[in-house]
Amino acid sequence: MDALRRLIQPTVRRTARPVRRVAPHTVEPEMSRLRGPNKRLAEALDQLIGGVPLNWGQVEDDPELLTLARLQVAGQECRLQVVTEPSLTERDAILDALSPTLDRIKHAPAPRAEKVAPKSMAGFSEKVQVLTQVEDNVAIHTNIPVLVARIMAVVAVAGLAVWGVFSLIAWLGSPTFSWIELKNGDTLLNKIDRTGNWQSYPCKVQREADPITTEYYQAFTSKRDLGDALDFIIPNLPALITEPPTYTLSLNQMALAPCEPNRVVDADPGAILKLNYTAQYTLGGLSVPLTATQSILPDNGPLPDQISTQITLYVAKDQPTPLDISVGSWRELRIIPENDKAPFHGVMWHGKPYYDRAGVRWSGDVSVLMVERGDMLYTLIGAPASDITEEILLAIVTNSTW
Repeated sequence: MDALRRLIQPTVRRTARPVRRVAPHTVEPEMSRLRGPNKRLAEALDQLIGGVPLNWGQVEDDPELLTLARLQVAGQECRLQVVTEPSLTERDAILDALSPTLDRIKHAPAPRAEKVAPKSMAGFSEKVQVLTQVEDNVAIHTNIPVLVARIMAVVAVAGLAVWGVFSLIAWLGSPTFSWIELKNGDTLLNKIDRTGNWQSYPCKVQREADPITTEYYQAFTSKRDLGDALDFIIPNLPALITEPPTYTLSLNQMALAPCEPNRVVDADPGAILKLNYTAQYTLGGLSVPLTATQSILPDNGPLPDQISTQITLYVAKDQPTPLDISVGSWRELRIIPENDKAPFHGVMWHGKPYYDRAGVRWSGDVSVLMVERGDMLYTLIGAPASDITEEILLAIVTNSTW
C-alpha cells in the first residue's frame, strides 16, 4: 500500500493536507540503548579506563559498582607491586626449560632477503665514478699532563686577577701625600702627588734615592743667621701648652743640614732645619709614680716639682721623608690650626724604635707626628720615657706659628 501511494497519488483538493512520506525501512539493525544499571556500569568502566577512580556517590547504592571499585584498587596495587628478580636456582630452572625452544629458533634458517636492483637517479649515470673520502685518523685519547697543566694555568691566572683586584682596592683606599712616604721595608704603601721642580737639586735627588742617608747638622747660635741660610720662615712653637699637665716649651738648640755638606749658603733650597725644645711640666703635688716618668726621676728622695723632657722638630721644604710603619701603629689625620690657615695633613705614629734624619736612635716608646702643608713638611718627635702624648703633639701643631 505504501508503494502504491507513492506511485499513484489520490485526487484531493488543493487545500487538503499533504500526505506524509514514510521513510523506507532500512536493513540495518537498530542500536539498543543501555538503561538503568547497565548504563551506570558502562559509564563506570569508561571512567576507570580513563584513570579516574569511582567516587562514593556512585558506589553507595550499587553493590556491583562497589565490587568494581574494590577490584580496581586491587588491580592498581598489583601494578604498583615491585617484582624482584628470581633466585639463581629459579633462573637456572627457567633457562633449562627454555633451552630446547631457543635451540630450535637458533638453528632455523633465516629467510633470505630478495635483492633489489638499484635504480639510477634521474639525470645521473651509473658509469660516473664517485671518489670516496679518506677518513682522518683522529685520536680519541686524552693527554692528562697537558690537561692538568692547562687547569693549573687557568687557576694561576684567576689567582693573579683576584690579587690584582685586592691590590687595586687597597691602593685606592690608601692616603695620598706629597712628601710623606709610608713604607713597609722597600714597599711604598701610600699614593704620591707631587708638583714643582724639586728634582733639580742634587741633594734632594740623593736623599730620595738613599733614604737611610744621615744628614750632618751644623749648630747655630743666632736665629738671624739661621734664617738667612733658609728659604722658608722658621716656625715658632707655643711657649705654653695648657694640656694637663701644663707644659712650658723653650728652644735650646738650633741646627741646619745644608744641601752640600760643610757649605752653608744663603737661601739654601735643600737645607733641613732641626730645632730641639725642652718641655717642662709641673707634677702639681701628685704622689702617683707615673710609669713614663720613673726612668727620669731619682731613685730616692722626694719627687721634684718640675720634670723636663725633650721635643725635636724637623722642618724641610720639598723634601720626601720616609716613615717605616712595619712596626708600631699609625693613623691618618688632618689638623686645623688656630690661625684659620690651611689644614695640615699627616700621620701619627707610635712605636719603637725610631731613627730620625740625623741618625739618632730613639729607643723606648716614641710618638712621631709627621704633617705636611703645601711644600712644607714638619716632623715632631716626643722623647721616650716621658709624658709626651699624642694630645701634646697635636696641641703644639695647632697652636704654633708656621
